[in-house]
Amino acid sequence: MDQVVEKKGIGSWFHFDVLPRTLISVLVVLVPFFFIPSSYVSLQVGKSTLIFSFTILAFCMYLISVLKKGSVRVTTSKISIAILSILLATLVAAVVSKIPSVSFFGYGFEVGTFTSVLLFWVVAFLTSTLFVREQQIVNAYLLFFVPVTLLTAFHVLRFVFGADLFSFGVFNTMASTPVGEWYDLGIIYGAALLLSLITIELVPLQRAHKIFLYAISIVALVFLAVIHFSLLWLVLLCFSVVFFVYTFSFNRAAIVEKKPVAVEGEVVHTINRVTHRKISVNTLIVLIVSLVFLLPLGGVLSETLATKSGVVNIAVRPSWVATTQIAQDALAVNPLFGVGPNRFAYQWNMSKPTDINTTPFWNVTFTTGVGYVPSFLVTTGIVGFLAWLTFLVLFLYLGFSTLFTRTDGVMARYLAASSFFTALYFWVIATIYIPGPAILVLTFFFTGLFFAVAYMQGVLRVRTIVFSAFPKISFACVLGLVFLLVVGFGFMYALAQKTVSAYFFERAVHSMRVGSADAAEQHLTRAISLSAHDVYYRERSTLQIQRLAGLVASVTQDTVTDEVRTEFQRILGNAIADADFAVAYNSEDFENWVARGRVYEAVMPLGVDRAYEEAKRSYEEAQKRSPKNPALFFVLARLEASKGDYVRAKEYLAQAIAQKANYSDAIFLKSKIEVAQGDIRGAIASVEKITFIAPNDTGIFFELGLLKYNNKDYLGASKAFERAVTLIPDYSNAKYFLGLSYQKLGRQADSIAQFEDILKLNPGNSEITLILSNLRAGRAPFTNAEPEFDDAPEKRDELPLDEDEE
Repeated sequence: MDQVVEKKGIGSWFHFDVLPRTLISVLVVLVPFFFIPSSYVSLQVGKSTLIFSFTILAFCMYLISVLKKGSVRVTTSKISIAILSILLATLVAAVVSKIPSVSFFGYGFEVGTFTSVLLFWVVAFLTSTLFVREQQIVNAYLLFFVPVTLLTAFHVLRFVFGADLFSFGVFNTMASTPVGEWYDLGIIYGAALLLSLITIELVPLQRAHKIFLYAISIVALVFLAVIHFSLLWLVLLCFSVVFFVYTFSFNRAAIVEKKPVAVEGEVVHTINRVTHRKISVNTLIVLIVSLVFLLPLGGVLSETLATKSGVVNIAVRPSWVATTQIAQDALAVNPLFGVGPNRFAYQWNMSKPTDINTTPFWNVTFTTGVGYVPSFLVTTGIVGFLAWLTFLVLFLYLGFSTLFTRTDGVMARYLAASSFFTALYFWVIATIYIPGPAILVLTFFFTGLFFAVAYMQGVLRVRTIVFSAFPKISFACVLGLVFLLVVGFGFMYALAQKTVSAYFFERAVHSMRVGSADAAEQHLTRAISLSAHDVYYRERSTLQIQRLAGLVASVTQDTVTDEVRTEFQRILGNAIADADFAVAYNSEDFENWVARGRVYEAVMPLGVDRAYEEAKRSYEEAQKRSPKNPALFFVLARLEASKGDYVRAKEYLAQAIAQKANYSDAIFLKSKIEVAQGDIRGAIASVEKITFIAPNDTGIFFELGLLKYNNKDYLGASKAFERAVTLIPDYSNAKYFLGLSYQKLGRQADSIAQFEDILKLNPGNSEITLILSNLRAGRAPFTNAEPEFDDAPEKRDELPLDEDEE
């Protein structure tokens, strides 16, 4: 009677693990397509919140199930020990990290923290424990095709009707995708193609099912052609070769042959069943297509498809060489446990290759290396990386052991091949690339499915421990499980706070962008009250600097009152306090020190006591934490120049330009200093000599153009700027001064052409729009200009255009 009641009651959900399995299933369906339609919540934040909340909730439900049953299934296999070693190494690395809060939790949404790694492995554990029947695994495959179908419909409709369709204020370009990055979409289609191919080859299917899988395969190949991720084509080529050999070795087709034989003078026919090896034509087609798109012809075809569909995508990450260099420097300091989980960015700023300063990404701080798994060599050291390496080796061994284990029935062999090859595909991607949260959760999900298949086929041994039969052990186990439940719900609460905090922070950034300082401060204060982070304090410090500038600009010496002085002291005190909080939270982030330096630099002209000393100390501390960053030498030069120490300023500028020869801001400041020193002709002569030595140095020609423009030699300036633009066609600031030089020379049409090009590179720029309208009307460039757009851009403190934002 009790059994009947339990089966009918909601408690049976926990007993049979239905609810936690349902949560994991829903997660797999939602995560590739899930997004929050708000510009204030990024895809990373939305997906991470979904993944972590569903995982924690499913784990809590699983713990309730364990408590109810009084037993738990465990395995002591080598691969489970390797996984525990990964978690233990990551935990120790987080504990010994210089900034443990960053390594344990970070902002709550990064994939490299200890918490994230732990929760990803919880997904694998729950999947392997909850999907224990063949039909459940087949259903999981079907669930995976749901978001693939939805993504296909989403992007096909946008290709047809334009990027404005289904933009939701989030997907503003054709390369925007709910999955995450554009290449992540390709990874999804690669997995769908691989799983479809394996299913078609290994399972007898009904006609409708075959048509669906062939359609998915064709759609996947088309999307992969448009996306054109060369590494992905290489991975698919390798998997096609391996699977082709696998099917050739194991798939055999039986053919009935009739042979005439003479028996006692009569001809009779004997029937022989001959087995021939079966060639997988579908796999061969995928292999050939992958090879074609790895060749130059395939690249041209992909570019044509991408151009016609309006897709423009740029994805940048450190190379293998750069990652190795970063790892060497990290291991030299802490060889065993690295710099700490989620702290790759710190080591990047300390050790980045100097060659990166010659690229457009010189001022980008990379948070991971070339791949997700290799990054752990930097963040968790030799111990952590060896744990990952051990897992991957054992995973391969277990996979091939499962593939070659004798099984009864087609379905068992199909599940072994499909789960292993799909999981291996995702692990290869995680090793050579940085996938987003959606791809990572699928990696661990399919890994869990493979473990479940290995359990079912007896390759992995599982023991059931009944702890309820022993009172003392039962008490300890129940106490531990209750503790884990409390921790799980605590994580849920903290995650909710971090998500809402991130929302208010993005609202604050938007308010600052539109000039609403009061709203920005309110949003930042709410974000900090929910989950304080150094970035939030840093932004509020920047906001206080803007308030100071506005207050100073609004008064004159005659209108300064005690109230104004009190307000000034209050805002300054808040700015310093916020900057100090940011430094205290994470003193290893150079940007926090830069924010602190900017506060003191901003009040230097006002004669604030020790402002120069504190600003310089802050910038020097920042420079220690990012020694190969030319921008930090530049800010030190700017500081010295504002103090009037031109000699020291030029020394810092020389160091900045030595690290980045075409550093426009540094060259611009150097030109201003030389003009201020009154030796323009001497400076021009010196720079002209350098142009003969370095005829392809864009920075030198830009500096020469600025000097000649300041000297009113507009013809000479135009020639110098023309050379700079020839070397870098998209050099906006060079085109800006070239256009002004042409206008001075009366070449109105040429001047307009330059500013039209600049507007394409900087759409919506109000200054360029004003200049163009004036030039087209035959007026001087700066007619009716706002105060910030004066008619002497060569004398401004900053260049007219920010090249980093192009």
